[in-house]
Amino acid sequence: MQTRPTIFSLLIMTCFAALAAEPPNVVIILADDLGYGDVGANNPDSRIPTPAMDRVAAEGIRFTDGHSPSAVCTPTRYALLTGRHHWRKGHGIVDSFGRSWFKAERLTLPEMLKEKGYHTAAIGKWHLGWNWNAVVKPGAVKVVVGRRKTYRPEDIDWSKPIPDGPLAHGFDHKFDHWSSQPFRGLKRDVYEGGHRVPFIVKWPGVTKAGTVSAPQGQTKQSQMKIGHTELCSDAFS
Repeated sequence: MQTRPTIFSLLIMTCFAALAAEPPNVVIILADDLGYGDVGANNPDSRIPTPAMDRVAAEGIRFTDGHSPSAVCTPTRYALLTGRHHWRKGHGIVDSFGRSWFKAERLTLPEMLKEKGYHTAAIGKWHLGWNWNAVVKPGAVKVVVGRRKTYRPEDIDWSKPIPDGPLAHGFDHKFDHWSSQPFRGLKRDVYEGGHRVPFIVKWPGVTKAGTVSAPQGQTKQSQMKIGHTELCSDAFS
């Protein structure tokens, strides 16, 4: 009568030991502006194919009452990484050269995972601020842009690592890229990098494969001729 509980206890201990030896991978996907009905598992009539997410839902558990802590990106990311209500810190988004939202002593989700032996990485958009003052060129002065004062891209020494970012708050690695390269400027800037975007047209029988309308920097005309067809920029406005 006493052997069964003993065996059962040993089995439980063995299972927990196995779980402890091989902790699961943890992948969190945070997507801006993804609606509840965009995922096919939630909405069979969704016009966006989401086979990978549908498979995850089929193989796991699908929660039907999950909510974003905020309607914009910075507060949402802050709440996810700290477990705090975002309004304890703020409601708006970090500006282009805004300071970090994190205090050094604030425990974050990746820091908790590292305590359990995990290696952590952030891929893509951070938008939670950095210590830009540490990489500002000597003599740089903030200029007025709209209703605020800020540095210009050319005021930053881009050869130096920027502190107080994701690597300072629990992430071992951060994968990012210069999305406007090779142009100067950031999102919403008047510089080329602030508004020049990829523009590719494939028109079988009309466009010639591998052609380029004009070399980079030589876009004085607002029109592009493709074969005998003229595509005007106004047509896409």
